[in-house]
Amino acid sequence: MSTTPRGTILLRTLLALVLLALTLPQPRAAAEPDETLTETITEHVAQRYHRQSVQKAIDTWGDDCVPILIQLLDAQGENAQQVALYLGLAKDPAAVDSLIRYIERNVATENSDVFGYLALGWIGTPKALKYLEACAADPKQAPHAVSGLAMAESREALAALERIDRENG
Repeated sequence: MSTTPRGTILLRTLLALVLLALTLPQPRAAAEPDETLTETITEHVAQRYHRQSVQKAIDTWGDDCVPILIQLLDAQGENAQQVALYLGLAKDPAAVDSLIRYIERNVATENSDVFGYLALGWIGTPKALKYLEACAADPKQAPHAVSGLAMAESREALAALERIDRENG
């Protein structure tokens, strides 16, 4: 059986499309967090990796890591500072409320921790920036809150920093 040049081209094109379809990531339905991913994230957080390693891990895990990280932060485990860092680098607005609760728990226990503030700055939503600006009015929180605003790299954060500067002379 011989194939025509046109038939050969069509066959090769079809084969290439099948191979491409097999190599593309398959969409996954939203489900409960994968236990293996949860274990991987928990172990990674405990290692206290450098920021670039954290960012690479978050990029690898994708959006599935954010709900797991939020659960870890809300559980108030021993690696909460690192989890806050991961959430900030994920830049997912879904983490803002959890990060605010984290900061408020730390303030209530007089635990000084910059990671929650930095994370809110990296996320940079209007709610996060308003919260940071409000925290800057408290002398105990001001240094961390200003650091968080500086991380935001947005016009809104710059405006907030200028207001803080004017108020403090």
